[in-house]
Amino acid sequence: MVKYERKILQISKIKEIDMKTLIVTGGSLDISWAKDFVRTINAEYIIAADSGLKYIDELGLVPDMILGDYDSVEDGLLDKYKSIDIKTYPKEKDYTDTHIAIINALKAGASVIYILGATGTRMDHTFTNICNMKAALDSGVPCFICDSHNKIYPYK
Repeated sequence: MVKYERKILQISKIKEIDMKTLIVTGGSLDISWAKDFVRTINAEYIIAADSGLKYIDELGLVPDMILGDYDSVEDGLLDKYKSIDIKTYPKEKDYTDTHIAIINALKAGASVIYILGATGTRMDHTFTNICNMKAALDSGVPCFICDSHNKIYPYK
């Protein structure tokens, strides 16, 4: 699976597309702040990672892709988005849903990635999400985890 991931990242490096990408995942999110932030960045491509779909719905956004194992998505919510590109992954896997979202964003040609809902009360999840940004860094794509108090980004 690592070889496949590296192949995806190599493909994304050669794309010349200017595409701001928003990933919304299932940590904590201040919806009021997020509404303003989403308007500010004006993302061209939106990915809902698993329970981030709830926030996408609350923000009134239409995702281009929904992915995850859906272990934490409310019944019926996924049905609302049947016409969207939905990718289902097994619950037991080597990558988190947010990491898979970053890989898919790179594969789609993201020129910059903003991640909302990647922080919160679970420090282990927050730390993992910060580490997952390395995939974007290694591909030369700026990546930011943003919330109402922080803007986190990796650098070399």
